[in-house]
Amino acid sequence: MSGPIRDEWLPSPDRLKVWFEEMLFKLNSDPRPLNSVLTDFKNFVGSNPEKDQLFNEMIVEAKDPNLKDVETMFSLFNEVIYTAPKWTPDALVGRPINAIIAKCMQTPTGRAIFDDKEVNAHIKKMFDVWVVHLTSKNSRNVLSTKDGWLSPGSLAQLTIPRYDDKNPDKPTDPLKFEDAFVCDLQDTLYYGFQSWDDFFVRRLKDKIRPIPIPAGNSLITCACESHLYRIANNVKLTDKFWIKDHAYSLQHMLNEDVESAKKFEGGTVFQTYLSPRDYHRWHSPVKGRVTKIVQVQGTYYSVYSEITDDPAPNELSVGLLPHVATRVLIYIQADDPKIGLVCFIGIGMFEVSTCQVVVQEGDSLDNGTELGMFHFGGSSHCLIFQREAKIKFNWDVPYMKPDPKDRPRVMVNRSIASIN
Repeated sequence: MSGPIRDEWLPSPDRLKVWFEEMLFKLNSDPRPLNSVLTDFKNFVGSNPEKDQLFNEMIVEAKDPNLKDVETMFSLFNEVIYTAPKWTPDALVGRPINAIIAKCMQTPTGRAIFDDKEVNAHIKKMFDVWVVHLTSKNSRNVLSTKDGWLSPGSLAQLTIPRYDDKNPDKPTDPLKFEDAFVCDLQDTLYYGFQSWDDFFVRRLKDKIRPIPIPAGNSLITCACESHLYRIANNVKLTDKFWIKDHAYSLQHMLNEDVESAKKFEGGTVFQTYLSPRDYHRWHSPVKGRVTKIVQVQGTYYSVYSEITDDPAPNELSVGLLPHVATRVLIYIQADDPKIGLVCFIGIGMFEVSTCQVVVQEGDSLDNGTELGMFHFGGSSHCLIFQREAKIKFNWDVPYMKPDPKDRPRVMVNRSIASIN
């Protein structure tokens, strides 16, 4: 299977092989002392007989020629947290930790390990150290206009479709990076970006993604610049979400909040996913008021159990992630009673995947008001609507296209549905 969700998140096997060779060469030629958080993580595994056995069994089951033992895995983690993702002309290793453990995640033992709360707590501590680097000026070494993310080759890939309000589903010629995003061209090396993360959460210029006119109370817009993944209606309170492409389960999506989940029982879920090159800020899908915000600390590397031998298992598990991944829930009471209560879910897919909220409970919102952003890692978003909202989407419902090539790009702030 090919398409944006796969081609942009993980490189070809040949490119991945080169990346591993480069990383392993560094480990052998100039080993870096293990960071204290990884020393703690390694000691946690080694001092616990059950965990030690599981990690070693996982390595054996994975049969990954690049990962000969647990020691190598921790050493590779250690190298990654001192670097930022690099751009290359042929491919992108945008999720290096995921690349290291991709085969491990798909083993029976690996699934048990990466669903473990204690293991995920150690992974988060590792990510916290990585964040220090990704938000520092030292991380700008991968941005340079000579051979990094701001080089001509990269910028040619960082264009975004121009919005045409007369043909919103048929984007016209792409906008150049400097025409679409806020940047400082007088800074000829870094375009004014202060870190890798500052570049990752770059802002769109005004009017690049305008709110449709007239913008009345009944307008429903997309919260993220993304690709449509799925629309499901008549969603159940609880369902078998762990079965690949099966169903959404509201109670699990909403962090076991049964009272809130019941408000959406029988309603509709709209889900999209973002590529690493997309715009990573979120915007309000409706005019209304924030009633509740919930941060959920979930897992980082959970995948469907049916996936056993795929180079990019997370991409095939997009439907699972709203139930188990680190995420934020923003409840919005729409001003239009026909829309009612809406829940925005920002989902951190893989890696650091921090979800930062910039609004507060009680804030009034217009369509397009910035809600927050995804930092560092991959991402997806869901909008949940109540059963009483008689919403007609711009696509057939239920919607699920198996081949990513068939999934349309949905621009942030564009109308996605109307009220019947």
